[in-house]
Amino acid sequence: MEGKSANALMVRAMWKSASKGRFRSDHQANDKNRLHRI
Repeated sequence: MEGKSANALMVRAMWKSASKGRFRSDHQANDKNRLHRI
């Protein structure tokens, strides 16, 4: 059980960091598009 829960926490942390990175890259793309529009 302990190993499973630790693995689940690792997966959750990885998923969170991955979603954060995707969100950040999307923000950067939006900022670039905004600059191009101006």
